[in-house]
Amino acid sequence: MDNSAPTSEINSIARRDLDLLNKKLEGVEMPPELKEKALDMVARLERMFTQGFYSEEFEKVSHYIDWIIKVPWVKRVDRPIDLVAIKETMDKSHYGMESVKERIIEYMSVLKLRASRNLGAARAPIICLVGLVGTGKTTFAYALSEALGRPIARIPFGGLGSAKDLRGESRLHIEAEPGYAARALCDSGVKNPIILLDEIDRVTEDRPL
Repeated sequence: MDNSAPTSEINSIARRDLDLLNKKLEGVEMPPELKEKALDMVARLERMFTQGFYSEEFEKVSHYIDWIIKVPWVKRVDRPIDLVAIKETMDKSHYGMESVKERIIEYMSVLKLRASRNLGAARAPIICLVGLVGTGKTTFAYALSEALGRPIARIPFGGLGSAKDLRGESRLHIEAEPGYAARALCDSGVKNPIILLDEIDRVTEDRPL
């Protein structure tokens, strides 16, 4: 019985899959060291393919590459910061809360000053909104998103099971997935979204991060 035909078909499919991985990487802008690492992973798969085994490793590498090409490494929102528009948007959606509004305006003023002096992008500190349930913390974040023209991604800490849910799992595991933070960045489509860590007070000592 001649098994050469099925074997040839399998080899053809494997070669097509490897070529597809290379093409995916060619058309994506990402940090050079990361692209080099990904291409090395594909080259290693090709060596394993010639030795007759690579299926399990292929699934890991393919899944990893599919995720890194989803990350918006370059695309960003470059709308100029308009302090008047930000204040008007906050006033329209929230009555009072002047101390919160003033703090956010102060925060945005520093970012605008850095941009006007070409000081480069600063690592933005975290804004922490504190208050009772129903006081408008979450809706305030959405109002800021509207004012800045940036997409917002909400990560609900109330349903967080462990730190792995936030950070993701090691890609050494076959079914490893990125965490909520990485998924939020991918879903937003830009590298500078607003990421809302909602209900962070619901993280207890039983589920530390």
